[in-house]
Amino acid sequence: MAKKNEFSTVDFESFSQGFWTETDRACAVLGGAYLDAALESLFRRCLSSLKKELLEYPGPLSSFSSRIRVAYSLSWIDTSIYDDLNIIRGIRNDFAHSFDHELCFDNQSVADRCRNLKSASASIDGFNACAKNNPQMAPSAIDEMRRVFEPPKRRFQVAVESLAELLGKLAPSSSFEFTGPNLHDFCYSKSANLLVIFQGHGVAPPLRSDV
Repeated sequence: MAKKNEFSTVDFESFSQGFWTETDRACAVLGGAYLDAALESLFRRCLSSLKKELLEYPGPLSSFSSRIRVAYSLSWIDTSIYDDLNIIRGIRNDFAHSFDHELCFDNQSVADRCRNLKSASASIDGFNACAKNNPQMAPSAIDEMRRVFEPPKRRFQVAVESLAELLGKLAPSSSFEFTGPNLHDFCYSKSANLLVIFQGHGVAPPLRSDV
């Protein structure tokens, strides 16, 4: 029987809808947990045996950090993915272990790290191409959509969803060479090929693309 928190059993649409309306602390913790589960799912797809012993506590691959390091050492993920996952893990830890009720994504340390998320930056850059793919929309409207995703919390959310989707698509080889896709190109194409769907509740919608 699959575990309730196993990545493959998560309804992405339901998770995404709630994820974009969470408090800062819940967003950080849930985002980290979601990517941790995505990595666990990757290992479950690739390991041929001893999955329970390795992946479940106190196994050597039971923590988010160990999964990131081992996936990188096996070249299942590249440096860009590795860096983004560690940034998100660090932010998750800050919120999970801090007693500061005022800690938020606008905190200087948190905001600076969110600005360093390569997946979010690539997604935001993709809006420049989105205008070309949606000629019926004014460039100013596309630019306004791009600005919606620039605040630190929105960057974090975009990065979590993009990385989770990418990890779900990976099919690592045994050659110890990263087989892609390239993180920047993957995230850039998601927003560049965005299917514009307006939602009336005023909350920034998740990125939906046809790629």
